[in-house]
Amino acid sequence: MRIAALLRRLVAVAALSAGVAMTFGAAPASAHADLADASPRAGAVLEGAPIEIVLDFSSDVEQWLAHVELLDSSGAQIQLDPVLDTPDDSQVVVPVHAPDDLGAGVYVVRYRITSPDSHVQQVAFAFQIGRTAGSQADVLASIGLPQPSVGLDWFVGVLRWLSFLGMALLIGSWFVAALDAQSGKEVPARRSPAGALGWAAVLVLAVSTVLLFAAHGTLSEGRGLGGLTDTSAWSHVAGARFGMALLVRLVLVGLASLVVVGNSLARRPAWRTSASVVALCIALTFGLAGHAGVDRLPGVGLLLDALHLLATALWVGGVLVLLVGRRTWLGSGVRADGAVAGGGGVASGVIRALPWALGVIVVTGVLQTWRVVRSASTFGASAYGNLLIGKGAVVLVTVLVLVVGWSASRRTGSIVATRLLVAQVVVGVVALGCSAELVARSPESALSIAPVTVTASEAGVSVSVTATPARVGGNDFHVLIERQGSATPSADVRMSISRPEAGIGEADVPLAPDGPDHYSAFGFRIPSAGTWQLAIEVDAADGTTTRLTASLRIAG
Repeated sequence: MRIAALLRRLVAVAALSAGVAMTFGAAPASAHADLADASPRAGAVLEGAPIEIVLDFSSDVEQWLAHVELLDSSGAQIQLDPVLDTPDDSQVVVPVHAPDDLGAGVYVVRYRITSPDSHVQQVAFAFQIGRTAGSQADVLASIGLPQPSVGLDWFVGVLRWLSFLGMALLIGSWFVAALDAQSGKEVPARRSPAGALGWAAVLVLAVSTVLLFAAHGTLSEGRGLGGLTDTSAWSHVAGARFGMALLVRLVLVGLASLVVVGNSLARRPAWRTSASVVALCIALTFGLAGHAGVDRLPGVGLLLDALHLLATALWVGGVLVLLVGRRTWLGSGVRADGAVAGGGGVASGVIRALPWALGVIVVTGVLQTWRVVRSASTFGASAYGNLLIGKGAVVLVTVLVLVVGWSASRRTGSIVATRLLVAQVVVGVVALGCSAELVARSPESALSIAPVTVTASEAGVSVSVTATPARVGGNDFHVLIERQGSATPSADVRMSISRPEAGIGEADVPLAPDGPDHYSAFGFRIPSAGTWQLAIEVDAADGTTTRLTASLRIAG
């Protein structure tokens, strides 16, 4: 008995230490690294070849998992040197192997980066060297991005769902074991349905965690299902935050198996403490491998995510365990007062816990949504927002199922337990699916940085204006001038932008010389979507001025 007590204390101390280390060791970070700046910039028109590709992101990325390609207008790869190890984790620097070999033309930069929350982004943008007849947008569209592996995406989604289901079974089995122990019985774990489901949960969690670790390595390298056995990718993922979270989860699952071994001691406070600490720490690893540990208030995010997951697991797992062991715990039905006819107090305890679990789910879900979603426009306008709406609908259906069940109980005096519980499990499994899909998606989707070019001609003067990304917010402008029959550069160029139909008057775009007949402006902010009017004045060396106009469509 002393050895068993010591073992339980070791489990609790080890799990608590891991949880504290994970919570306080998680550095704040902004979620979903977006490209903040680059050299060369998207849509840039360079006079000479770049010696390196520099990508600056809005938050840290896993540098050693970054993959950058440089392609010419035909799609052929230009040799790059390995990614440099820089002290700034929000920057990726890749030297061009032979910059002198780059001639005039349009080039495409394609990159794949992995954020600390395990999300992989693939983005492409174009730039050009010298003057070229090719359109940057056309070249970018023709080359595009590699097609993602649909099979791998589905595989990872199933694994995430299985890991949530394993967590639900684990929490449900422990909760039922604790309720069962209060009746005074000490049933050996091997004979108890709760013990058997506890072992099933440990197996599901262990297998799904190992396979998720391998799958993330394949995702980060842009490969399909065939790359799951590539151990070199595993070593890279092990150094990433989400990879370490998965490895810690695997260790905690091992500790959970020791708690399952002691299920027959569930009536003792030491067992309940060990189970609670291990469950909390495993729940924290889900947040560390997803959205919860990044963006604003990461510590609060981790706690909210853990409570949300534990409450969901208690709801789905507790009901599922009752259904599997219905001969032991359900008896003939549930009376209007929540008691179980002929089935003891276990089912009553689970059913009475459901409203509390749903309350925690709603409160933590609302707070987590406020923390992660930065704009109300996300709802209904993105896959992430649609999933949030769907999950909210699932919770509403759950509440309705409970209300209908209790209402029927008041009218009839009793209700067949399995009808209510089966409905709860079905809705709960759907909720776990929504959660697994939410983890896979970013609240803000990465967009291909496609430049938009408009042209205007007047009195032998041709002007080409390239805007990147031609969306609301900061935009880069490149203005190129060509004068028929004259090699003399223009003396000056001025450009203004307006949107008369929206009541927005002219605003000067601060152009600066960037080479012969080449003028640029960076980060000019456009406040709204719609069609904007460009007014361009080109001063010639002989003192004449040519005025041109063009329309530029800005997306939302």
